[in-house]
Amino acid sequence: MSRFFYFILPTALALLFAGYYFGIYDKEVRAKEAAAEKKEADEKAQAEAQKKTDAEKAAQEAQIRAEQKRKDEEDRRKQREDKQKQEDDNLRKMMEDAETRAANLSKKHADLEIQLASTRRSREAEEAKTFELRREVEQIKIERRNSEMDIQLDVEKIASRVEASSLVQMPIFQKLPGAEKAPAK
Repeated sequence: MSRFFYFILPTALALLFAGYYFGIYDKEVRAKEAAAEKKEADEKAQAEAQKKTDAEKAAQEAQIRAEQKRKDEEDRRKQREDKQKQEDDNLRKMMEDAETRAANLSKKHADLEIQLASTRRSREAEEAKTFELRREVEQIKIERRNSEMDIQLDVEKIASRVEASSLVQMPIFQKLPGAEKAPAK
């Protein structure tokens, strides 16, 4: 019996205690594990619900940002188009002004060319008149010299004829005796 008290009884009591302890403990552990699993599942469900709401919020924010970005891009595009249209209008207006100015300058150039041609013709006509007048003056001078030479020749001819004429020659008188010089008073 001593063995019974020393070995078997404590072992049996230990087994009983272990069965009772693990039975209760196991129920508590299972309850705790079930509670923990339930808590974990609830937390997981909350986390998934939170993730889902966060994803929905993120999707909404992304959609809002995308919409805002699209509006901003559209506004920028409209501003660029308006600016480009204004620059095109300014360039078109500048081109029209330049073309008008070029047409006016071309017209002025053509008028000046016509005026220059007219002035050249009138200058050439005046130069021709001047040349003609100078030629006439020179011709008159030549005729005058020729006339003077003709007159001089005629005068010389007349003079030589007169000298050769007996009417003009002084008669040769002989000195009369007694016709001496008359006394001077």
